[in-house]
Order: sequence, then structure tokens, then C-alpha cells
Amino acid sequence: MVNHIIDYIDTHYQEELTLDILASQACVSVFHFHRIFRQMTGVSLNRFVTLVRLDKASSLLKNNLLLSCTDVAYQCGFSSLSLFSRVFTRYYGINPIQYQKDQKKALKTELDRVNILIAEYSKNVQRGDLSFVEICNVIIKKLTIMNFTIEERVFEAFQVAYVRHVGDYRDISSSYEKLFAWAIPNGVVNQPGFKALTVYHDDPAIVGLDRLRQDACVTITNDINVVEPIGKTIMEGGKYIVGHFEISLSEFAQAWEIMCLYVVQHNYQLRLAKSYEFHLNNFKEHPELKVITELCLPIE
Repeated sequence: MVNHIIDYIDTHYQEELTLDILASQACVSVFHFHRIFRQMTGVSLNRFVTLVRLDKASSLLKNNLLLSCTDVAYQCGFSSLSLFSRVFTRYYGINPIQYQKDQKKALKTELDRVNILIAEYSKNVQRGDLSFVEICNVIIKKLTIMNFTIEERVFEAFQVAYVRHVGDYRDISSSYEKLFAWAIPNGVVNQPGFKALTVYHDDPAIVGLDRLRQDACVTITNDINVVEPIGKTIMEGGKYIVGHFEISLSEFAQAWEIMCLYVVQHNYQLRLAKSYEFHLNNFKEHPELKVITELCLPIE
């Protein structure tokens, strides 16, 4: 029940989300729903909805710098700019207008730093047509990933079963253990086109590791029944940039850094949607214990 409601909030945060509406979605009484939701999440329903909207708004202010604060407020489900400003300031200690100005300043500073480093390197090697791998080697300290490909791809919507994890992304293994303990005996891993993936609901730079929401997922092709802690949902499709990597477990942070640098270097606009991390092999069976993975960032 709680998984379903959280998924509903995550896709309907722009709409009115009252206790009555969400209790109706859960098909239980308002009293029972409020008690169960707080027990399972540790926060009240109203606070949870507000935090989801604030996280979405922060992401838009950070990644869509041309949007006005008024546009962000209404796109994220706040009824007015004044309400949005008051709630945002109370939570972050800074008003959204100043937050967006700070994000613009930070982006300009980073772009200037990147451009200076590239210009200096180009001058030293006497070439202006640097490959993206060369640029990564200049910008990213102690770069160890040299072989990867990045392309645009359009995904169709697809269905997954999942176990939710909240907290440090390095601790998600227990969620995968629960997921596969269900998936293997139910024959899910033998379905055509089966894939395992991690889905990121949040930007860790915005919410911090303690509130980072992730789903350990497996694709499913039929309408299989699930019982919590297993959840089931539809992952939206759309346009993504997809990076194909063969990396060690310690190189995931660096691979994501490469993806973010690619976005900046190619002037992509990130879309307010979930990021995916497809796991295409069992790293324990790889001769070098490496993960073959595809990192996917949503773009406009």
C-alpha cells in the first residue's frame, strides 16, 4: 500500500494531494492510512508531499536556469509563489530566487574553470580538436575510465518490480537481495529481455545521502502479483543520454561524473525525470570483477 502511494505522489506531485485523496487511492480509511503511512515512512503525509515537491523544485532551479521561480512553483504543485517561497526558505534557509542565482553563479564558475583547463591543455598539445575522453582526462582528477561510449536513446515506458531503498547508494545491496529472493523463484529472471536496474528518484547533491531514494528493480513483462516490500510500477520513457561502461564498483562515481561533464560539454538540458543505472552482467562472473552498466540521464 505505502509503495503504491509513494509512487502515486511521485507522479502526481503537481496535483492536489490531500489525505482524503490519497487514502482513497489506498482504499483504506483516512485514520488507518495516516497511521500506517507515518509508521512506514517516519514522517507525516503532508511533510512527505512537501519534501517531494521541494526536491523537484530544487532540481528544476538547479538544472533549468531559464525557468522563473513562479513557473517552478506551479510546476511542482505549490498553489502560489508566496507559499513556495515561504516553504522553500524555511527548509533551505535561502529563498528560491537567491538559490537560483547561486546555481547560475556556480555553473558559470565551473564552466570557466573547465574552459581554462581545456584551453591550457589544447595550447600544450597544439591541438584544438580534443576528443571527449581527452577532455575527461583533463577535467576529472585521477581519471581511470578510458573506454566508454555515450549516445542519445529514446526509451519506451517499461514495467518493473522493485524494492525501495532510502539512504546511501552504497548500501542498496540488501534491497537487491530481497528483490532476487522473490524474482528467482517466480521465474522473473527467465523472462525475455530481463534486466536489472537501479532507479534514482533524487539528486544526492540536493537531498543528501540520508534521504536519497532509490529502487532496486527488475524488468517484468507480465502482470505478476507482488506483495510488499516488493512494489510494481511503470517507468516512464523519453529521451536519454546513455553511457555504456565496463567498470569496477569503485568507479561508479567517476562514471556519473563523466556523464555530467558530457551534459555540460554538449549543452544538454536535463529533464525532470528519474535516472537509470542498468546492470547488464553479474560482476562476480566477470574475469576482472567489473560491472557492465548503462547510465541513463533524462534530457529534453
